[in-house]
Amino acid sequence: MTARPAEFGDNPDEMWDDERPDLGPVLIGIGAVLVVGAAIVLMRRRRRRR
Repeated sequence: MTARPAEFGDNPDEMWDDERPDLGPVLIGIGAVLVVGAAIVLMRRRRRRR
C-alpha cells in the first residue's frame, strides 16, 4: 500500500482510516529478537553445565 500525500482540508483525525501501517516488518523484528534471545539463553545454560 502506498501512502498518499496530505491535502489542504484533510481532516487529521481521518488520515489513517484507510491507510493502516503495515505490521509485517514489526512482527518479523520481534520474532528475530526472540530467536536471538533464546539462543543466547541456551548457549549460557550449556556453558554453565560443563
